[in-house]
Amino acid sequence: MKYIFEVRIREGHTAEEYADAWVRASEIIQQAPGARGTELHRKMDDPNVLIAIASWDSK
Repeated sequence: MKYIFEVRIREGHTAEEYADAWVRASEIIQQAPGARGTELHRKMDDPNVLIAIASWDSK
């Protein structure tokens, strides 16, 4: 199961700040049973939008 969501960076913040927080949160989340990894991508046509993907064994 993949969960895909779009993250819009608010004014006054950066994608790099969000990515740092994402890495820390992902390390915790990946300890849960069924967690299969996370990915974070920058949207090509808008540097203030990130695409986050979380993979799980099931819903």
